Amino acid sequence: MLRLAESAPSEQMVLLDPCLSVRVEHEGRSGRASGAAFDDAGIRRVVQDAWQAAQVSPRLDLPELVAGSGDDGAIGGDGGCTPGDADALLERDVSDKLDALADALTDVREAGAVATGFWDSTARSCSYATSAGCFRHALLAHDWFSSTVIAGDGGSGVAHDGHVDGSRLEGDAAGRVVRGALDLALRSKKPRPVLANTKRVLLSSRAVSELLLFVSWCGFGARSWIEKRSFLRRHENERVMDEAVTIVDDHEFFRGIGFDFEGMTRQRVPLVQNGMARRPVFDRPCALEAGEGFASTGHADRQPSAGGPSPSHLRMLVDDSKHVAPEALVDALGDGLVITQFHYTNLIDPVNVSITGMTRNGTFLVEDGRVVGPVQNLRFTVDVLDVLSEIVAAASVSETVLPFFGDAASSVPALVLPAFRFTSTTDF
Repeated sequence: MLRLAESAPSEQMVLLDPCLSVRVEHEGRSGRASGAAFDDAGIRRVVQDAWQAAQVSPRLDLPELVAGSGDDGAIGGDGGCTPGDADALLERDVSDKLDALADALTDVREAGAVATGFWDSTARSCSYATSAGCFRHALLAHDWFSSTVIAGDGGSGVAHDGHVDGSRLEGDAAGRVVRGALDLALRSKKPRPVLANTKRVLLSSRAVSELLLFVSWCGFGARSWIEKRSFLRRHENERVMDEAVTIVDDHEFFRGIGFDFEGMTRQRVPLVQNGMARRPVFDRPCALEAGEGFASTGHADRQPSAGGPSPSHLRMLVDDSKHVAPEALVDALGDGLVITQFHYTNLIDPVNVSITGMTRNGTFLVEDGRVVGPVQNLRFTVDVLDVLSEIVAAASVSETVLPFFGDAASSVPALVLPAFRFTSTTDF
């Protein structure tokens, strides 16, 4: 990872983080242990620790673990990227990245601004094997760059680009990220105050992805569904979002891992379909607890897992009837605010998916389809399902977004929403 600070490299981080996780199942009991030592003694110690944990765990009569591998003809197989893609990604060193950024960083300095950022090029090898005869393997890789530019007088901007399918950022892509953040920073200088109330908004794909992340945490896993905390359970087969919205977990779209940590093939799961609440993702323990008619969808984390399964390849699809060209979104907004990014967003109520946070890095007032100028940041408090219950317009092109923490990539469009509740103002 290359880190930028004050428009210059501050550190180049290389992290090798091998991990061995062993799970033992014996007579209905399960135990897990992990370690980072791969010599004979280290492996033996992890196996013994897992065996001892299994002896004291509660009994749970799960179906037998599957045998076989990803070569059995299942759609998507084991997923991931090719070895060639992973090797090409890791061949890029810090000097290559600095060369790609040099001209754009010069532009930032000449504008009297400062650029920061992270350029993360990561490749991982993931293998799963059992004594029952299952072996699965995938290579996962992403090349992701995000930059924030500070321009003074309250001006700041953020932009990102990258790939989570093993592809490299090529050409001037990284430079365009820096210049995009610089443009936002210069345009957002000297923001003026604006009244905090319920407003029409245009949310960037980055902001939409954050809303989707909280929806996923609160409702898309089987554990909260079984415990009746999930809105999918409380409103199953009822409309919970605009009927133009469909949300699916789709690893193939992202070239993600095609199996879970029980060796099960990961399925494409519709979570919200035409605005209607469907069922969440499952692992074997949650499927057993849910009862007859339920089965794993291939979304198990390392077992035992108190939090249960969760999706990590989310796509928000919006019907063509709502689509407008990205450059026409401001006109579709009419009067309201353009929101570039949310900041310090926190969960208030997981049952109703209520969150609070602030705007950041470029908030602009729009009147009659025209950007009037930057405004000071606002604090908001919203129920996410409410704000997604009606969509005015969606960009005809979706963007892939990788969150600041975690690997749960999402593909979402920018959205125009009719009502977003702002509760207070700031002085910056």
